[in-house]
Amino acid sequence: MENEKLIRMFDQVKLSREREEAMLADLLWEQEESRPMRNKRKLTVIFAAAAAMLLTVCALAVSEPTWRGSLTAARQENELPQTELTVDPALLRAFGAGPEDEHLLRGGVFTPDIHISSEKGSLTVRQAWTDRYRLAILWDFTAPEGTVLRGDNYRFQGRTLTGGLSAGWRIGNSDGQANHGSGSCWADFWIKLDDEDPEDNHLAVLQMLCVKGDSPIFIGGEYCFQFRELNQELFPGSETVVSGEWSGTFSLPEADIGENFLVDQTIALDGKNVRLETLYISPVTVALELGEGALELRKTDYRAASTDWREHIFLITEDGERIGMQKNLGSTGPDLCAVNESGRFSCQPERIIDPADIAAVELFGQSIPLASA
Repeated sequence: MENEKLIRMFDQVKLSREREEAMLADLLWEQEESRPMRNKRKLTVIFAAAAAMLLTVCALAVSEPTWRGSLTAARQENELPQTELTVDPALLRAFGAGPEDEHLLRGGVFTPDIHISSEKGSLTVRQAWTDRYRLAILWDFTAPEGTVLRGDNYRFQGRTLTGGLSAGWRIGNSDGQANHGSGSCWADFWIKLDDEDPEDNHLAVLQMLCVKGDSPIFIGGEYCFQFRELNQELFPGSETVVSGEWSGTFSLPEADIGENFLVDQTIALDGKNVRLETLYISPVTVALELGEGALELRKTDYRAASTDWREHIFLITEDGERIGMQKNLGSTGPDLCAVNESGRFSCQPERIIDPADIAAVELFGQSIPLASA
């Protein structure tokens, strides 16, 4: 897909204030203008468009009494990260990685023991991967005999007690309690993987989740799901293909594949003096945690502004290589907390990196040496 087409897609899917309020009320998401994606497109290209169409799931909304018991009560035992595991090729393609990068991503992979079978279909987690700000889950689903899953896009979703649509999942703390911060939101996106037999009843989908706003990180948390429907197309509210109930919980690793660097300096970000508290680097993520001065950034509407933060962030390796950020993934400006003076900006490097190789970061022309937090 050409860059011009990607830019147009970014412009088409901005969330309105009314839609954000509706999502907070009852997760009745409304479909915005979008075009169906075809399964012949390369997975890495689909992710570029996916970044523009992330569906935000707010913890305040999913706190409705949809869930039975606490996250811990619904928990299923899962295997912790194993060093002998190798990264599934689908995950490599999702991150734009090749076989030569597999060893750099291996530390974030794990295999939850989730296998749910019923007359409505069988759901399994094939593999999962996480760093502090991103979580990827590979789901395998087998529908009842006679069901044909030939569509371009599919996603699982849940239902509230009042019958409204919900994401069907939430992130909890390690003690099993749901995260309900006022600014706690996550974003997810679903992609159908290549299918050798599109006329059968088997489906493999990749769910990618990203931390938004001031939401708690994934490391050390729990993923709890209670899916009620398999829907066709990307947005909730589309055609229901299979109805049933598939629920469970699995722990997210305590170990972090990335490295958190302590900065604790006030620097000029987009012309505003902002305290940069930490900089996080994993093989696929660069994230800035912002403190004092972040409120000044709220004066800029980065959805309409010409400034793109991704163009002003570079990683400097020990060998002096200057690594830029991907321009087709992520947002153009920071997520800012509405209740305190803090914010966060995350993006993805142009290539898979080893955090141990990074000696400095360049932000809006300022070079900052790094020291581990």
